[in-house]
Amino acid sequence: MQLFFEGTDIYQNVSVNTCIYDSYGEQRSDTLRIVFNDGNALWDSWKPLKGNTISIILGACDTGEMYITSVSPENGKMCIRASSVPQDYNDKGNKSWQNVHFKQLCEEIAGRHFLFSEFYGVEDQVYEYVNQQNKEDFVFLSERCILEGCSFLVYNKKMIVYNERNIESSGSNVTLNTKAELIT
Repeated sequence: MQLFFEGTDIYQNVSVNTCIYDSYGEQRSDTLRIVFNDGNALWDSWKPLKGNTISIILGACDTGEMYITSVSPENGKMCIRASSVPQDYNDKGNKSWQNVHFKQLCEEIAGRHFLFSEFYGVEDQVYEYVNQQNKEDFVFLSERCILEGCSFLVYNKKMIVYNERNIESSGSNVTLNTKAELIT
């Protein structure tokens, strides 16, 4: 197992007791809960904060970079909870667009949260007028996706928007690339 905190593998420094990774294809962010012994009190010296990144790789399972949502002691052990979406995902927003493309709208929302965006089988629609009124970005985007017959997921600092029906009907030769790429 590899356990990365802010890009550094710390697995050899802690003793993992429990690791639960829940991955969802749509409508919920992936979650991670890891409990470990920290007998050497190293975790306090690392000074973790909400929003720091953590990831786990175990065989074929790779959580991708996730954002820490809480760090708390539990019965003499340390418990970390993390989510695939940045901590500001539930901030409510207000914005109106005119003559905006669906993909442009998705890219803007992804950019607000420092995510890359990718599209699979998505038809680009043009909206004359769209209004996000006091809604969380991802709730608003989810509603837009439903209207377009799409779904999205956030994995490893990517917002992946896909047409589920299109992907299912195209056979097994379609691959969703979920690995983040550095763009310079």
